[in-house]
Amino acid sequence: MANLPLLVCVLAVLIHQGHCLNCTSCANNTGFTCTGPQQTCVTEYACISVMNYYPERKATNAFRGCGPSQYCDSSYTLFNGIEKADSWIRCCREDNCTPPANYLIENGLLCPASNIAGNYSQCKGDQNKCFNIPGSNTNTYGCGNDKFCLLFFGNMSDNCKDTIATTTSPPPTTTTRPASTTLTTEVVCAAAHAMYSPFLLFLLGLFAVNVSVK
Repeated sequence: MANLPLLVCVLAVLIHQGHCLNCTSCANNTGFTCTGPQQTCVTEYACISVMNYYPERKATNAFRGCGPSQYCDSSYTLFNGIEKADSWIRCCREDNCTPPANYLIENGLLCPASNIAGNYSQCKGDQNKCFNIPGSNTNTYGCGNDKFCLLFFGNMSDNCKDTIATTTSPPPTTTTRPASTTLTTEVVCAAAHAMYSPFLLFLLGLFAVNVSVK
């Protein structure tokens, strides 16, 4: 038992380095803020807010919880012939932190909004690529940033094209980005694995719902 104090110290260091974030888990169908119970994230996850804004009807919704860090700061704007939708993901990496929820603003870049020549729509935030998703009835067009294109399409050159610059200078974005950090923990928080799947389902479902045509 002579080595017990040393073992305790080693375990304490490992636990500290491998700290799993505690994040608020909630959803709001009428705004960007919400409160809810705490959720313990798995290793390499961050506290994430997924925010959606529908300009035509001034509707908003949001989801907060644990999510993969690689989704942080991805954003896109969709045009499906029926409705526009802005969606963006923001993160923070401290216990019980609240990711920023600023709206995206137009940045002076354009993407096709349909297959009609000359029909364009404004991109927002740091969106600098245009994408086109074929559908059974109509195509879905949109703007996305580099992070979105890489995450959802994998190959920007094939699926995301450069935007078209307008004649006006793009205004600055109002979105606040958290400092990028890399989690180096080696500790796996096994108890949290059963708790993050609803977020992943929401995130994947969000993309599927937004690109579908009702």
